[in-house]
Amino acid sequence: MPQLIFDPHVHFIDLTKGHYHWLRNANECWLKNVNQIKKNFSVEDLKLFPPFELDGFTHVEAGFDNTHPERELSFVSSISKKASLISYLALDTPPTIFEQKLSLFMLFQQFIGIRDISEGEDFRRLKVDSVVTNLSLLESCQLIFEAQFNLDDHNAVTLFYSLARQRPKLKIVINHCGFVSPSNYESWSYSIKKLSQCQNIYIKFCGFEMLSQCVTSEFKQEVLDTLLESFSESRVMFASNVPLCLTQKTYQQIWQEYSEMQLKPEVWRKLSYENAKRVYFI
Repeated sequence: MPQLIFDPHVHFIDLTKGHYHWLRNANECWLKNVNQIKKNFSVEDLKLFPPFELDGFTHVEAGFDNTHPERELSFVSSISKKASLISYLALDTPPTIFEQKLSLFMLFQQFIGIRDISEGEDFRRLKVDSVVTNLSLLESCQLIFEAQFNLDDHNAVTLFYSLARQRPKLKIVINHCGFVSPSNYESWSYSIKKLSQCQNIYIKFCGFEMLSQCVTSEFKQEVLDTLLESFSESRVMFASNVPLCLTQKTYQQIWQEYSEMQLKPEVWRKLSYENAKRVYFI
């Protein structure tokens, strides 16, 4: 039988239609071999071969047009009816406008949540009162909030912990392992233990290609073991972060590497398929 894969973090790109300022202006100081991904990426680029079979995937906003995020929803839904869609929407948007945007997004049947990147000092934007109101609306609409921030920043972690505790029915998914590296592992581990206490927080295992440090397979295994110990095998998900991951490995190699990590077969199925399908399936 094939090993089914549900990839909860992919980015489809069309440079002729979208802005993608982060990609157009990226250089190798930020991402090695970045020039090889400065091109279009579509569903056809998600190629897997036996023993793997791609059963589903989630497109996460990629900066197509952050002034009018609905344009990205329209673009992706036009090229794939299978993808579940995470849109851009800033959490500190005034609540009236936030609600209007959500109503517009929900016209797209594949829309399931939003992402607001809050790396570095940007997390301070989320201290305003409108954030709690907007998160409450997401919770009542049963939508997902994708959180991307640095887990070695304990001030940011304390804020996100508080927001998660206030909204226990809101699904919050941390992107890219919270940017763990060998240099911040101890601080990151502390944060993982704290955030894992919130049963509504999930985490995606991906994004290592974006680190300034190269990481070994042994380090990745240590990170995974820590996540499984704290978050349990039901709240951790393997993801690719395509096309960024393609600067280091092929799509097939990414999933092959995951499959070779030290996991029991039933845990591998949860991390590569069952958990993501439960969280992101339309």
